[in-house]
Amino acid sequence: MNFPLQQIYQTIDSKRDLYNQIAAKTHKVEDDNAAQIISSELENYLIRLEKYWSNPQAHKNGEPTLTVAQGVNIFLEVIQSGLSFSEIANHIYLSRLKGTGTAVGYQITADGLVYLAIKAGAIDHLSEPTIVQTGEQFAIMSTPDGKQFAQHNMIFDGKPPFSFNQFLVGYVYIVYPNGDRELSWISNTRLAKYKAKSLNQSMYNDESFIQTKIIKHALRKVRKTPFMQKMLAEDDEIIQENRIWEDNPATYDERETYNNTVEPF
Repeated sequence: MNFPLQQIYQTIDSKRDLYNQIAAKTHKVEDDNAAQIISSELENYLIRLEKYWSNPQAHKNGEPTLTVAQGVNIFLEVIQSGLSFSEIANHIYLSRLKGTGTAVGYQITADGLVYLAIKAGAIDHLSEPTIVQTGEQFAIMSTPDGKQFAQHNMIFDGKPPFSFNQFLVGYVYIVYPNGDRELSWISNTRLAKYKAKSLNQSMYNDESFIQTKIIKHALRKVRKTPFMQKMLAEDDEIIQENRIWEDNPATYDERETYNNTVEPF
């Protein structure tokens, strides 16, 4: 039994005026532009659903299910948040809904979280996440006014391939609208605690996976555009283990909570 794509399309299309109004308000655009946004997002959404269904790995643990109501709800939530179904935008990915075993939901990627924080006006941007590996010199210093910054001497020549055993610290700068920069960092000690609980520990040897951890750690307390997200996906490591990546393994991250405890490296 395939996903009810035609019924989902018809249900959304029957209330297109409402969705156009949501897009106009969310993106602060005129009605014509809002209508174009909804048409594009609906097309992208249906393509993503069809692609998900067509992926053999999506059926590895049983046939995925999606009701018309669930399908419409996913579209509504993503549109209300201002996120996009475009694979280029890389704001969300589809996966099994946590706790159901079969129902399909969605998860917000690290890029999506950054987009929401910028859209909310909470930040201006993030710097590229940086990984410190064994053999590199690293220290957290403070300016006279108490602001932290990273002092990092990188190795470029002869640097070994990334592995979690080589990982020491990951850091990123949060840049606020007023130009202030805040250092956010997470240590091997902190991530090792979560790695020990992971069902697929090999993911921690993926550099892009660790970079996503660094970003999500930095954004954990940053204000984002409010919206109701009822369709929470399964733990990301399960998604990655099943190879339902939607061609971007960098987006996968377990739904974990970190704190600000400063630890020695």
